[in-house]
Amino acid sequence: MKYLLQLLLLLLTTPIYSQAVIPGLSHEGLSPELRGAVLFNELNCASCHAVDREKLHLPSKSKVHLQEITSTLDPSYIEAFLKDPSKLKPGTTMPRVLTSQRLKKSPGVTVDQAAKALTHYLRSLNNNPFERQVPNKAAVKKGRELFHSIGCVACHAPKDAAGKTIEIKGSVPQENLEAKFSVNSLAAFIENPLHSRPSGRMPSLSLSPNEAFQIANYLLQNTKIEKKGTFTPNAELVTLGQKLFDQLDCTSCHVTDSKKQSTKTIAKFPAAEDLNTLKGCLGPQNGNEPQYTLSANQRKDLEAFLSQRDKSFKTEDQILASLASHNCLTCHSRGKVGGMPLKRTHYFTSLDENMGETGRLPPPLTGVGAKLQPKWLARTVEFGQSLRPYMSLRMPQFGKTTHHLPPLLATVDKVEKVDFPAPPKGRNDQRALRDMGRKLVGDQGLSCISCHTFRSESAGGMKAIDIVEKTTERLNKDWFYHYMLHPPSFRPETIMPQFFEDGKSTLDSVADGDPKVQLHAIWYYLSEGRNVGAPRGLRREPMEIVVKDEAIILRRSAQNTGKRGINVGYPSQIHLTFDAESISMDQIWTGQFIDPGGVWRGQGSGRTRIMSRNMVRLGKGPSFAQLKDSNSIWPEESSRDLGIRFKGYELDKKRRPKFLYRVRDVEVSDYLIDSQKTLSETKKVKQFERSLRLKSPQPQSLYFRVALNKDIQSTQAHEITLEKRLKIRAFLKTSRGKALEKPQAIPILTQKSEGSSQAIIKLDLSSKETEFVLQYEMEEAQK
Repeated sequence: MKYLLQLLLLLLTTPIYSQAVIPGLSHEGLSPELRGAVLFNELNCASCHAVDREKLHLPSKSKVHLQEITSTLDPSYIEAFLKDPSKLKPGTTMPRVLTSQRLKKSPGVTVDQAAKALTHYLRSLNNNPFERQVPNKAAVKKGRELFHSIGCVACHAPKDAAGKTIEIKGSVPQENLEAKFSVNSLAAFIENPLHSRPSGRMPSLSLSPNEAFQIANYLLQNTKIEKKGTFTPNAELVTLGQKLFDQLDCTSCHVTDSKKQSTKTIAKFPAAEDLNTLKGCLGPQNGNEPQYTLSANQRKDLEAFLSQRDKSFKTEDQILASLASHNCLTCHSRGKVGGMPLKRTHYFTSLDENMGETGRLPPPLTGVGAKLQPKWLARTVEFGQSLRPYMSLRMPQFGKTTHHLPPLLATVDKVEKVDFPAPPKGRNDQRALRDMGRKLVGDQGLSCISCHTFRSESAGGMKAIDIVEKTTERLNKDWFYHYMLHPPSFRPETIMPQFFEDGKSTLDSVADGDPKVQLHAIWYYLSEGRNVGAPRGLRREPMEIVVKDEAIILRRSAQNTGKRGINVGYPSQIHLTFDAESISMDQIWTGQFIDPGGVWRGQGSGRTRIMSRNMVRLGKGPSFAQLKDSNSIWPEESSRDLGIRFKGYELDKKRRPKFLYRVRDVEVSDYLIDSQKTLSETKKVKQFERSLRLKSPQPQSLYFRVALNKDIQSTQAHEITLEKRLKIRAFLKTSRGKALEKPQAIPILTQKSEGSSQAIIKLDLSSKETEFVLQYEMEEAQK
C-alpha cells in the first residue's frame, strides 16, 4: 500500500510529457532486467552513480562534445531547451536540471536567468554566427527521397507527402527542428554526427556533403526566416554560466573540450547498488535532483535491473543490450528479438528487384559471430562497410562504441567445425583444385555466376554479392560449408538455391558429389582474389528477338522500366516499353529490338536489354494528372495513389497492342501504329502515330505529360524535340464526340524543374469521347 501511494504521488508530481524514448527498447523479447540495464546506461545514470561495469556489461556512453554541438544550434532554442527539455523535445533523454531547488547554491538566480547564462556560456565555446537559410525547393525533393530510402526512417518516423509525421512506435522524435537548426548547421551535423556525439546513438550514414544538404533542406522545408540581431555572448553571463555548469554537474554527461575529457569524480553520488527507484532522480520530483520523464513501465524496468544488480548477465543478454542501445534491432533481428516493423519495411527498396526481400532488407544477426570473421565484423559495425550495393538502405557507422560487440558475438555464435581436405602443396594439385572450383562456380557447375556478380561483372539478370571480391576475407569457412548445405536453415526467406540434398551434391560428376571436396575447391578458387581466372559462362553471347511481319510483345522487367514492363517491337523497327505499373510509355528506340537473355537465362528473374543505342527516354511516372493549372508541380504520388488503373491490352491483326486503362473515372485507350518515311537513300525516319481516346462521364480538365527529359526543346507551339533526335507533335482529332474536319494543333507547354524539363498538354474533356494524337518521328539508327 505504501508503494502504491508513493507511486501515485510520483505520477501526480511528474510533468505530463512524453516518456524518454530509447528506440531499441520497443521490441518484444527483452527481459525487464535487460531493458532496465539499457535504460540505466542510456539515461547516463552511470555518469553519476558508480556501477560495476562487468555487471552492467555495457560500455559507458560517450559524452556529448558541447563546443561542437552548441555551435550548430539557435541560441534561443538552447535557452528554451534548458528550461524544460521534454517540453521542447518530447522523448529526449536529457533531464530537467534547472529548478529553483537546484539553484539554491546561486542565490537570486532564477531558472530563466540560469538558462540564459548557460546559453551564453555554451555559445562562447565556439561562437560561430548562427544564420538561417531559405530552404532550396529542388533539394527538398531529393532530400525526401533520401530520408525515406537510405535508413533515416529506420529510427525516425516517416512523413507523408504533405510532410506530416506518420507515427510509429519507438521512433526518435524530431520536433522543433526548424527552431533548432539552420539548413547549413543541420547539414553539417548529419554529415558527421559522430564528431559531436561519439556515442553512436545517432550514427553516420556516410552522407556526401550534397546528400546532407538535401536531407537538411527536406527536414527544414517549413523554416520561416525571421530577422534577428547577431548573438554575442555577454562576458558577465558567460562567467555565471560557467559557474552554473560546474555546480549543476553538467560535466557528468558533457565535455566542453573534446581534447580534454573530464576527470571529475562521482564519489559524492550514491553508488548504483544503493539506489532506490522511489528516491533521488527516480523518485517524486521534489526539485533537488534532475527530473527525468519516465513512464511507469520504464521505472519498473529500472527497478528490475537495480534489484538484481549483483547478478551477471549472460553473454547473449549483453549482446542484446548493446544491440538495443544502438537500435540495431529495428533493422536486424537476432533470434526471436527485433526485426524491421512492417510499417517501415516498404520504404526500403532494392536497385535489383530480382533479389526480392533479401535485396532490400538487412540480414538477420542470428549466428553472425560464426558467419563473419572478427575483423570484418568490427569494420562493419564501426565503419559501416557493406558489400550490398543493390540495397538502398545503408549500413550505419557507429564508431568505437561498438568495439566490444564482435568478440561477444564470436564467443556465443558457433557452428560445427569441418574437417576439410588438406591444402594442396604441389603446383599440379593446386591447379587441379583451382580448376575444379572454377568449373563449379561457372555455368558447367553450380552456376554461382547466374545470380552473383564476379569482379563486378554479371552473367545473369541478378546482381547478388560479388563472390570473388571478399568471400574468403569476409566469411568463416566452417559457416560457409554449413550454409551451402542448407541455406534456408540460416535464412528462411533466402533465394539461394539448395545444391546439396541429404549431404550429396546435385552435381555428382565432380569429386563424386562430395560436398566437402566441392566446397573446399570453391573456397580455394575464390581465395585467389581478383586475379583468379574468370569462370566459364561469365561472358555470354547476346540473344536477339527479331521483329518481322508482326509486332512482338515480351512482358518482362525491362531496362529502365520496372517489373511490369511491356516490351513491344514493331515491324517498322521502331519500338517501345510501356510500364504497366506507372501506366506510361517511357522509352522509344529504333533498330534492333531486345536481348531477352537476362530473362530467359535467369529463370525469369532478370531483365531484358535494349539492343540499340538510338533510344530516348520519355520519363518515369504517371502520364495523366489533375492539376490546378499548368504551373502546378507534377504529383509525386504513384499512379495507384492517383487512381489510375491498368486494364490490360487488346491486339489488332498485326498483334499491335491497344493499351487500356482508367484515370479515375475516365476510360482511356492508347494505341500506336508504326510506319516509316524515306528521306533519302541513306536516311529513313521511323514513326509512331499514337491515338489516345478518352471517355469521361462529365466535363473536366486533365493534363497529360508528353515527356520528362533533361533535353527538351520547343520547336513549334505544338512540337518538341527530345535530345535532338525525337520529334513529338500533338493534335486534337475528336472533340465532344465529333471528328474534326482537320486535326487541331494542341500547344505543348514546357517547364524546367530540378535539372530536368517536362512537356505537358492540357485536355478539356466533355461528357463525350475526346481523341488526341501524338506523332513521334525518329531517324533510323546508324549501323
